[in-house]
Formats: sequence, structure tokens, C-alpha cells
Amino acid sequence: MRNVWFLCLVGCVLTKSISAQQPFPTAADEPRWSVSWYILGPFAFNNAFSCSTSIDLCGHTYSAVEEFNPNGPAYFRNDGQRTLLRRTTNCTDKEYLLYDFSLNAGETTYVGSETFALPDTAMAIVQSIDTIEVLGTPRRRFTMLIDLCPSEGNEPFFTPMEWIEGIGSTTHPFYAAICLCDGCESSINLQCSDSSGRATYRVSPDIICDFTSGFDEHDSAAGEFQVRATGDNLRLIYPTEFQAGLLTILDPAGRVAFSKQVSATRTSIDLPALAPGPYTALIQNRDQQWATRWVLMR
Repeated sequence: MRNVWFLCLVGCVLTKSISAQQPFPTAADEPRWSVSWYILGPFAFNNAFSCSTSIDLCGHTYSAVEEFNPNGPAYFRNDGQRTLLRRTTNCTDKEYLLYDFSLNAGETTYVGSETFALPDTAMAIVQSIDTIEVLGTPRRRFTMLIDLCPSEGNEPFFTPMEWIEGIGSTTHPFYAAICLCDGCESSINLQCSDSSGRATYRVSPDIICDFTSGFDEHDSAAGEFQVRATGDNLRLIYPTEFQAGLLTILDPAGRVAFSKQVSATRTSIDLPALAPGPYTALIQNRDQQWATRWVLMR
């Protein structure tokens, strides 16, 4: 009888620890996310989001993401097992549902999608719920079907999505506040995240993310674009699609350190005096962009 009670106690404690997790990290956790964006196939860019500021707003305390895409901030708060989102400090504007981890499999809810034309909410259906281990921590995973581009009079067009408790959507942590219409959702993916200085999610166990500029140091999507630095000289290997465009060098803080118009025939350029450290190189033509990273040694 004692062994049965011990097993029950362990099982109950484990279940409670899983279900007691907050749905989404807040400013107190100092969360960060790195999200890759691909447009029409080639590598486009990565976005890094961080949150360390809270604000009292409309009778509640919100966590604030100051730099957001599209332009403007985002404010979110947890309410039990739900996460709510607003885009303005105007209390007459609507507050939208972002996550709801109180739902059961088969249940339906409506998440906010205020950047879309009316209707401004999208149907979301919970397909299944299970528990997975993410970097050593058990977390509930909701497999969802969401009509990310709702329109009046048309049948829903559902897109599969995963919600992971305490992390957010593996598509984009603020998926409901960005444009995900017309199939572009397949080109947006959460690469990694952390809270309180600890990794909480990585799309690959050995991935390393730079949360300053958002670029992943091991992102194979950088394609054929490569750089080799020797002293003050930079050798470039261009993608086959690149003919001519702008070369931009970002310093370790994500600031523009150098930019220059280049063509595919120019495979070597002289660099200004730069301090040693990790740098990001971007090239872009009229409708495409590629990026790669390297460490400058002196």
C-alpha cells in the first residue's frame, strides 16, 4: 500500500508541475525569441524579440514588446491559463486572445487577428494535447488548426500550428498580430527562445541564437552566401541568384558598421577598421536578401 501511495504522490506532483506552468513568459522572466522569416523561398531575414518592461494599463499589468513587426509595440498579459494581447494603450481598443491552455481537445475558440480585415478574430480548434520534453523540461503541447486569414462568407482555411506552454507558438510567439495570410505562414518559424537567461526552446538542440540581431549562427538557410575575412580584406562568395546590390555589415550590437554597393564580379573588398568580434553580412538585390555571420579576428 505504501508503494502505491508513493507512486501516486510522484504522479500527482509531476502532473501538477506540468499544468501549473504559466501559459506565456512575462517581463519578469526577461524572455527572448528569435524568429526566421523566409519570403518566396530564399532567406529573407530573422527577427529578435525581447521583453523586460512591464506597464500598468487599463486596470492590468502588461508585458511590453517595444520593437515589433509590423510597426509599433505589443502588450500582453496572462489571465489564468490564457494570454491576452493588445496593440495600443487606448483602453477602448479591443484586447485579443493569443493563447488558451485551459481548452480541451476538440474545443474551439477565437484568437485575435486585428491586422486583418473584418472579421478580426480567427477560429482555432484544438486537435490534440500531449506532453513533450523541451530541453529537459516537460511542457504541454497543443496541436491547433487556425483559420489565419478569415473573411466573411468564405469557408475557413485552416493552418496547422503548435502551441507550447511557457514558450508560445512554434510559428511565431505573436502569430496573431502579424500577417499570416496567403500561405506566408509556412515561411515563418520560431528558431529558439529563452527566459531568465536559460534556453527554453531550440528548433535544433545544438543551435545557437544571436538575440541581438536575430540571426542564427548556424542557420543553413543563409544558402551559398559566404564571407572570409583576412585582416582588413573581406572575400565574398555570392549566391547564384545574386547579380548586384547592397552589402551591409552589422556589428555585434546589430548596428550598421559598413555598407557598399557590390556586384557578383567583385569578390573582394577592403574593410574599414573594425574591432574583433562576431559580425553579420547581408546582401540584397531588389527582392531578395541573404545573410551570413563570421568572427573577425585581429
